[in-house]
Amino acid sequence: MHDSDKAKLKQTHWSKHREKGSIIGLKLTLWTVKLLGRHLAYLLTYPVIGYFYLFSRKTRQAIRIYCQNLHAYAQQQNHHIHVKPLPIFINFGKSLVDKIAVWNGQITRENLNFTNRHELIERIDQKNGTIIFTAHLGTIEIMRAISNSYPNSRINALVFNQHAQKFNDTLSQINPNSQLSLISVSHFDMTLAMQLQHKIDQGEIIIIACDRTPVTNNQRTIKAEFLGKEAYFPQGGFLLAHLLKAPVYMMLCLKKGKQFDVVFKPFAESINLPRNERHEHLADYVQQYSDFLAEYCLKYPTQWFNFFDFWQSNDG
Repeated sequence: MHDSDKAKLKQTHWSKHREKGSIIGLKLTLWTVKLLGRHLAYLLTYPVIGYFYLFSRKTRQAIRIYCQNLHAYAQQQNHHIHVKPLPIFINFGKSLVDKIAVWNGQITRENLNFTNRHELIERIDQKNGTIIFTAHLGTIEIMRAISNSYPNSRINALVFNQHAQKFNDTLSQINPNSQLSLISVSHFDMTLAMQLQHKIDQGEIIIIACDRTPVTNNQRTIKAEFLGKEAYFPQGGFLLAHLLKAPVYMMLCLKKGKQFDVVFKPFAESINLPRNERHEHLADYVQQYSDFLAEYCLKYPTQWFNFFDFWQSNDG
């Protein structure tokens, strides 16, 4: 890719890209999955994703950068991976269908292959407040299949999307008994921290995707190496976990054939950021998070759903 193309990508923050999963698209997918079933709905995503792939040049370029960086990093790690952009787009289309399918009960816990399932269930049963760090690698909404089996669980997902309430309302039409709540967040502050502290005290689970820089420019980021190159990660999720003093886990839901591999691993007993060494400790946590993502990008290379230049400059 030419440097001029990369420069154009850097000019646009990820939040400026129009959300592909609009409310209309969500409702259309809902009825398609409901009437035709999940597997026929997959087929109908091909022309839509094909159009998206052909005519969304910046998005295609951004995924190409990911593929190039992943390939170079894989070689350094003695892995042999050759990934092209198109399969990532196709898997993204299928993930939209899977999101609906899990909400209407077509994907259940029988479809899940779980790492440390007993530990998650124990935390739910004992109502131990828990923070889960995740990313736009795979489809975290598949966790809904777990909460279906445990009606006393309460899961809160922080989303950087002004349409969160509309999504909540639409998804509630599918399953009004849902235990998953979407909380729209534009930035992290003490008001949000107090709201979430109450949820932690009630034994609820809070999910935070820590792989996208904040929507507002006044939020801080920190550098870490990701797939062999420097990238910027938001500080907000880590600072929030520091304030809440709850155990932190990493979780990804990754598709494998007709099943889903659910990765659930301890990240930290609590995030501790001493005042005089805050930056150093924060950098260590962020690098640990980045290394975790890199590990699973190697294992599931075509399920990376960040459709922007992840290595863009901090002023983007």
